[in-house]
Order: sequence, then structure tokens, then C-alpha cells
Amino acid sequence: MPRIVSLLAVLATVVVSSHALCEDKPKTPQERFIEAENTFRFQDYKGAADALYSLLYPDVLLDNPDMVLKAREYLGACYFWLGNEKRMEEEFTALLVQAPAYQLDPFYYPASIIEKFEQVRGKLLAMHIIEPDKPKVEKAEEKPCVMAKETKVLRPLGIAFIPFGVGQFYNKQKVKGSLVLVLEVLTLGGNIASFVAQERLKGADGFYSPEDARVARRLRIAQYASLGAFVALLIYGTVDAALTMKREEKKIEFVPCDDAPQGSGNRSVGMCFRVRY
Repeated sequence: MPRIVSLLAVLATVVVSSHALCEDKPKTPQERFIEAENTFRFQDYKGAADALYSLLYPDVLLDNPDMVLKAREYLGACYFWLGNEKRMEEEFTALLVQAPAYQLDPFYYPASIIEKFEQVRGKLLAMHIIEPDKPKVEKAEEKPCVMAKETKVLRPLGIAFIPFGVGQFYNKQKVKGSLVLVLEVLTLGGNIASFVAQERLKGADGFYSPEDARVARRLRIAQYASLGAFVALLIYGTVDAALTMKREEKKIEFVPCDDAPQGSGNRSVGMCFRVRY
């Protein structure tokens, strides 16, 4: 039993020592800044001023430039609310010398402190300690010389005279071209089939028998009818393709000027024509 008590006492001593070591660990400047910022936001301006002052004087302990600017902003605001305008001007001066374009948040600070801040900025500008922001003048980019080239494509009209819907397909009328193709193939095929059938009905002497003569007469009628239908379809396809076809197509594109001197910054536009058949 005494051994157990001794062991528990040793463990308790180790735990207490570890806790004490953790509490004695020094805080980093960043952690101290966060604590000072929270103190400032809770409106404990005296405590916040002391904490922020220790981070900036005698040496700046913060290695983040944004934190340094924010610390000077908070410290100057603390001095404003504590009624120490001299120290407030000193902090705002140090802040503006480091960042002349710095602005206070109008949604967080009252107009009175922003007015004081701008007064300090005005004094520094009047004494030429800081320079006003100059608008950035962007250098005009040198644009390359370009010219507009127009290409004319003249489509040959002879394509419209090709049978079997070629003109329609050329005009990108796939449905109409397919119909013309099928009908012309059927009528031409019927014409050829009728002629072949007539020739097979002829005898060795080159004449038809009385019975075959009637059939041959009907086949001849079918031959002429199919030929007439084929010719009608051919005429329709030719006229339709010729009327639908766009003989001339224009295409405009911008290209670099071939004769422009190097380094020329003027943008010029010319017109170039090219006819393609």
C-alpha cells in the first residue's frame, strides 16, 4: 500500500510539472498580437495599448508587414480613445510613412477618428514626407499591322448538270438529293430493263412472234415512259440545283500585313481579294 501511494504521488508531481512547463512556455509575437487584437475589440483600450506597444517598441517583434500595419492602426486608435492625440499622431504618422495609401475601415471606425487620420496624411503630404498616389499610366501596347483579306469562292455552274442529285448534294440538300437519286435510278433502270426485255423476245430472224409482239409493244411503251420520266427528273434536278446554288461565297479574315515595317505600331486595314474556282 505505501508503494502505491508513493507511485501516485510521483505521477501527480509529473503532471503538475508538465502543466507548469506548458504554462511557462513563452508566447510568440503573433499569438500576442491576436490577444491584443481581441482586447482591442473588447474595447479595453488601455490593456490593448500596452500589449501593442510591447510588440512595436523598442523593437518591432512582428515579422508580418500586414500585422505591423494593423498593430499601428490599433495602437493609434487606442490613443485616440484614451485622449492622447500626440501619441495617436505619432502612430498614424509611422503607419502612413510605411504605407502612404493606407485607409481606415469606415464601417468600423467613427468619422471623427478617420478625420484625424486624414489630417495626419494631409500634413505629411504638405511636408512632402509621403507622395500622393499617382495614377498608373499604362503604356500603349503596340498593335501589329493587320489587313482584311477577302476570299471569293466561285462555284462552277456545271455541277448542276450532273444527274443523280449531285447538284443537290453539292448544295447540301441531302433529302432532296436522295429523292432525285433514287427516282432517276429507278426510271433509268426501268428504261434499260424494258429495252433488254424487248431484245430477248425477238426470234432468230430478228422479228417478234404474234404473241410476243403485244408484249414487246407494252415494253416499248414502258421504255419510252421511263425515259421521259428520267429526262423530266434530269431537267428538274438541273434547274433546281442551278437556282439553289450560291455561285459566289465571300470569306473575310484578318492577316498580318506582309509589307508593314517591323516595329510599326499603327494598325491599318487593307483589302485583299482572292478568287478561287
